[in-house]
Formats: sequence, C-alpha cells, structure tokens
Amino acid sequence: FFFKQKTAYEISACLVGSEMCIRDRIRTKGNVQKGIKVGDDVIYELYGQQKRIDEAANLVKDTQSVLRRTENILKHLGRQVMTDKILICLILTIIIALIVIIGLVISGVEGANSNFADLKKLL
Repeated sequence: FFFKQKTAYEISACLVGSEMCIRDRIRTKGNVQKGIKVGDDVIYELYGQQKRIDEAANLVKDTQSVLRRTENILKHLGRQVMTDKILICLILTIIIALIVIIGLVISGVEGANSNFADLKKLL
C-alpha cells in the first residue's frame, strides 16, 4: 500500500494551475488565522489557570500561617494547664498537711502542741 500523490486534475477536474494555487492560498490563510485564534485562546486559558494556581498557593500559605499560630497558642495553653495542675497539687498538699496537723493537735498527740505553738509563731 503505497501512497500515490494525486494530480490537480484527479482532485478536481475544474481546478487547474493558478486557480488551484489561489484556492490553496485562501485556505492556508484561513487556517493560519484559525491557528492564531486557537493559540490566543490557549494563552488566555493558561493565564487564567496560572492566576488560579497563584490564588491557591496564597491560600495554602495563609493556612500554614494560621496553623503555626494555632500550634503556638496550644503550646502556651498546655504550659498554663500544666502550671495550674502543679499549683493545685501544691495547694492540696498544703491543705492535707494542715488537716493532719490540726488532727494531731485535736487528738492530743505528744509533741503536737509544741509544734502547733511553733506554727503560731511562724504565722
């Protein structure tokens, strides 16, 4: 199967010589203009896509910034919670110690009264 190029007469008996060249030139000019329009449309579409990509990239950067700030706030709150827990434990230890001392004084354990007197001096 070999491709055989057709002559102008085989394509159309009415087109010969310069008529065929003129017709081909008009078609070629139209095809070039269509190609230019398609190229312009593609460039316009690519510009729009690039703009949307830039907007998405900016949104990602903003989201990352918010996440970093949120992480820092959560770390700060975590430290505050731990500090509060430590303070509560310290206060509870002091309260338990006072209850034990009061219990010893009330029950009249030997030496508790002297310790209680020492505590009064401190306060």
